[in-house]
Amino acid sequence: MTKRRYITVMALLACQQAPAFAQDQVISGSSSSRRERVEPPIGSLLGNRLTKENMDPAQAVRLAHQAAACWVAQRKGAARAAASALTLEEREKGFETLKKETPCDSAAVNGITERASWTVPLDVKTGMLAEALLRTSKGPALAALPLEQSYVRPWFGLSSRNLVIDEMAACVADTNPAGVSALFKTRPESDKEKTAISTLAASFGPCLRAGAKLRANSMGLRAALAEAMWQRALQPAPVLAGGAH
Repeated sequence: MTKRRYITVMALLACQQAPAFAQDQVISGSSSSRRERVEPPIGSLLGNRLTKENMDPAQAVRLAHQAAACWVAQRKGAARAAASALTLEEREKGFETLKKETPCDSAAVNGITERASWTVPLDVKTGMLAEALLRTSKGPALAALPLEQSYVRPWFGLSSRNLVIDEMAACVADTNPAGVSALFKTRPESDKEKTAISTLAASFGPCLRAGAKLRANSMGLRAALAEAMWQRALQPAPVLAGGAH
């Protein structure tokens, strides 16, 4: 009888925001894993062999997007509740419900013997879920709005993402929704995604606070823009605020 080799791929997707200098804002990302091998017991015909292997970071990001799409397909109401929550407690509770009732965060890699699981920070997870929900939306395309002097939204500050990033994402979602939608049509971690982000770059500068600079990885940036677009779709009328941007 042929032995099967079972492989579990572990990946950690991290997105951290921290100031590099006085006004510089950063989105950074990393992927890490460990490798372990457990051989079958002596005399066993089949045994249980578990090998933990490194996963390519780009593959891990794409699998996390697939998990978000799975949640939306199987539990759209719960997915909407998690992505739309305006308190951290409600958001975390929403994701706990999704994880418990719909095990989409563990997916087959090759359909036979390999499986993957990962950990995604809340801000990235929310953005991926928002993007999956937007993909199923049947509403009309959002129109471009004039640049505001400042941006204040009730969903700001619900995760570790820096406020400056939330402001910029809300601004870009308002002023260039077509460009953001074009980004969501690309495969994560692909050359087409890089091109779409480069095309959007002209919208980033006017949307950043004076003196701030953006250094972003595609995963964190895409998640921030997705959350901003989703929140705008929920409440199209902008929340106006005084003061200079």
